[in-house]
Amino acid sequence: MARKERNNIDYFPHSVTHGKKMFYLRDKFNNDGYAVWFMLLEELGKAEYHYLDLEDDIQLMYLSSQFKVSELMLNEIIETLVRFEEFDKQLWNDDKILFNEKFNENISDAYKKRNNNCVDKDSLLLLLQSKGRKLSSKSNPKQSKGNLKGDGNPQRIVKDSKVKNSKVNNSKEEIPEYSIFEAYALEKKPTLDVAHLKLKYEAWIENEWVDGNGNPIKRWKSKLSSTIPYLKEKVGSKQGEVSDNEKAFAEHQGCTSIGATYRTIKGVQKTRNW
Repeated sequence: MARKERNNIDYFPHSVTHGKKMFYLRDKFNNDGYAVWFMLLEELGKAEYHYLDLEDDIQLMYLSSQFKVSELMLNEIIETLVRFEEFDKQLWNDDKILFNEKFNENISDAYKKRNNNCVDKDSLLLLLQSKGRKLSSKSNPKQSKGNLKGDGNPQRIVKDSKVKNSKVNNSKEEIPEYSIFEAYALEKKPTLDVAHLKLKYEAWIENEWVDGNGNPIKRWKSKLSSTIPYLKEKVGSKQGEVSDNEKAFAEHQGCTSIGATYRTIKGVQKTRNW
């Protein structure tokens, strides 16, 4: 039986020098500021996929008890760290999720000998969606901020304009119309949630046909085929079962469990597809 792949770590690099941010934390909160910051990093390291969901007040209460500080002080320290951009501002302000992409980059060496990759923000958002976590509209894949003209669709004008006017350079291919994009996706997987598929298309359009890792999309059909397993389906899984999306995400990461035991599938692509 294949060994279960991990999506957390036992240690992380800790610098012995600190800058102005740490000076401010210690000046305002004394040693509690220093201690809470590094204890939060430890919690991120231990957490599956390296994020903390504090939407439920009980989670904040638990951390404050564990860290031996008041809930008020813990929240103030987190808010300060968000101001310092140590945590993703939008995810915290809108969804009470703590995520530090710089931390994930610093621990990437721990994943080099694994079959899975450390998640980035795009992968995390798709994972949260597949698990049924309700997110603010800002936390969904980027949507164009068009105005309400024509048929009243706020995205269509900007989106169509970008499709028609985007020029093909040496690193990109021509961007397909959405109807072609959708038809190809449904041919590959008829059970896809079309609304989720459209969000992915609009995110790529908004990013000027570049994926979440900053790589130009050179062959959109190949890219879409590798992304389809992580998109929502029309009908969710039964309660207590691992959904197809969660399985696909697990396969993408090379891991064995998301909410239920799930065996590693051999030959899983080892590169990020987002």
